[in-house]
Amino acid sequence: QTVAFRVSNLFFCIADLANVEPMYQYSLKWYTDIYLQAIDLSEDERERVKDKLEDKLTTFKDNFTLLLYTNVCKSLFVKDKLMLSFLMAIKLGVSSGEFTNSEVRFLMAGASSMELAKPNPCKDGWLTDKQWGNVLEAAATIPAFKGLDSQFTLQLAEWKKAIEMPNFHEPEAIWPGDWHKINDFRKLILVNIFKKDKVIPSIQEFIGKTLGAKFLKPPSFNLAESYDTSKNKTPIIFVLSPGADPLEELNKLAEAKGFGHKCKTLSLGQGQEEIAKREIAVAQETNSWVVLQNCHLAVSFMPTLEKLVEEIVEDPESKFRLWLTSMPSDQFPVSILQNGIKLTNEPPKGISNNLIQAYNGFDNKQFESCQKPGPWKKLLFGLCFFNALVLERRKYGPLGWNIPYEFSQADLSISISQLMMFLNEYEEIPFEALNYMVAEANYGGRVTDPMDRRCINIILEDFYNKNVLVEGYKWCDNKKYYIPSEGDLGHYKQYIDSLPLVDPTEVFGLHENANITSAINDA
Repeated sequence: QTVAFRVSNLFFCIADLANVEPMYQYSLKWYTDIYLQAIDLSEDERERVKDKLEDKLTTFKDNFTLLLYTNVCKSLFVKDKLMLSFLMAIKLGVSSGEFTNSEVRFLMAGASSMELAKPNPCKDGWLTDKQWGNVLEAAATIPAFKGLDSQFTLQLAEWKKAIEMPNFHEPEAIWPGDWHKINDFRKLILVNIFKKDKVIPSIQEFIGKTLGAKFLKPPSFNLAESYDTSKNKTPIIFVLSPGADPLEELNKLAEAKGFGHKCKTLSLGQGQEEIAKREIAVAQETNSWVVLQNCHLAVSFMPTLEKLVEEIVEDPESKFRLWLTSMPSDQFPVSILQNGIKLTNEPPKGISNNLIQAYNGFDNKQFESCQKPGPWKKLLFGLCFFNALVLERRKYGPLGWNIPYEFSQADLSISISQLMMFLNEYEEIPFEALNYMVAEANYGGRVTDPMDRRCINIILEDFYNKNVLVEGYKWCDNKKYYIPSEGDLGHYKQYIDSLPLVDPTEVFGLHENANITSAINDA
């Protein structure tokens, strides 16, 4: 019964995602497959939890929840991945009675009344009328906050001191009148009222306590894994974002799986419909792959495509695969979306997530193939960190870049190839040439603003210089960030996993106040 309760609640949580983005569609059959996978996974762990039924049920619920998160997360844009974890945590919290739907609505929307029932007690402006209105409505409509307005007025100085503390949003913070003893979700409501810029860290804290730290680390893009779980009747759909091009990864996978010469790519558009139908038919007969690009540009072909997919006979032995790429579109066939495997390939959010995605793209053979292993591994880490840094600077708006640039995976890939080539072919490392190729050509080729161009050159100099080769090299005062010592691929991944989820501004060379605007926009 407890398993059924959780599984049914989470299904409606996932079904609601279609209101966020039309491409976020999931069928009951797809959901049932996840359920069956969780059963198989739990069967493998039976020996470890063979004593009690309650332990088995707990293990299954944990496996199912994580498996669902992982599979859905692959199909979401970066901006929506934290939202998924939060929605799942909210759904479980409401269903268990920890808090109510009215409290969730208040967190999302705030006070509905524009008029203040009581005048703002703050005379020196540190508390806005909007914040005071939220306090009044919370006290009037949410039983857990009854009396908050009167206690707040009596302890105004204490509240001002508490709110101005940098750790106001943290679990160990002490609030006046024992308000810090309310549950974590209700704390989140007060943080949202008083410290808008600390809402995202508070949400992450809430998710970590409710679901676990794994729900704060979205799975990295792994095309091979998605291919392995697919069938001939299961289309694999790349949901595109500006600047994203999955073809490079797809071509690599085709070569690795022996389909390099059996993968037909076709860009949809005027006059391509009949060719697409013919290629799909031929590919099914020859056990090959078909890639149909830009489905959003062939709206009239979509009903035909839907029919073609429905007519495919499921065959476990068939090697045929249909790959589709499309920008978000409400004209894309819902049945294909619901039963297909959806993937997005955007740079993830956060430096550590960017780094782990970069390192997941290496295999041991490639990682150990340079003739100068020591310099290669240190400079490679510096290059990957530089890539993460220039991508993440965009969240700071004009403080990060005057113009937001769409740096891509191709920029990093060509820079890695050049690093390998220069190290193998030159006895002495040509730092000047390396800096020029990355900052002026590969990444710099996209940079149009002269001040941004100067900035990217200065950032790269921190990671492409002789000092990087010195053990324990640091480029900022934060002790957690440094170039790791030489080791194998797992050694670097282990270090990346130890990095904070929330990136300190000092890593970017910015003042702490730069976080405020960025955090408020995210919230």
